[in-house]
Amino acid sequence: MAEPGSPTTLDRTDISATTGRASSRSAASSRSAPHLQGQRTIYKVVAGAGAIGALARYGIGQLISEPAGHFPWSTLCVNLSGSLVIGLVLVLLMERFPAARVARPLVATGFLGAYTTFSTYAVDADLLIRGHDYAVAAAYALSSVLGGVAAVLLGVAAARSLIRLDRRLNEQLS
Repeated sequence: MAEPGSPTTLDRTDISATTGRASSRSAASSRSAPHLQGQRTIYKVVAGAGAIGALARYGIGQLISEPAGHFPWSTLCVNLSGSLVIGLVLVLLMERFPAARVARPLVATGFLGAYTTFSTYAVDADLLIRGHDYAVAAAYALSSVLGGVAAVLLGVAAARSLIRLDRRLNEQLS
């Protein structure tokens, strides 16, 4: 167990038991100004990319509309395409471009976090169940989960193939 005041205690912040507020020795005050500026930049990047991801999801919902009680194709397309992209992009970023520190929060947390939608998936499944469309609800739930995992795996495989191809081309050119 960590000693009080050690760097491993909860966020290096002392909490007053009576007020619940942080004392003057907070984690934020112990960080350097450049670190805080970098965190602000990450927040801005995530927010901007999130806005674009939300607009993309809304646009697909407008292009692929289905009547209530029918299979929710737009949500399925959004979630499966987002799963494919996250598998592809995260492998490329981590294995090929590990120094691209802003790219991961920009793409994964910002854009894809807003683009994909577990909550809409859950609401769509619930509406199908409430409408007594049990077969459609089951097909949607299974295709979303299994399709999402398959899409991530496909994205990972595609990224690794691209990395191998890039390495072979670089070897041939050197």
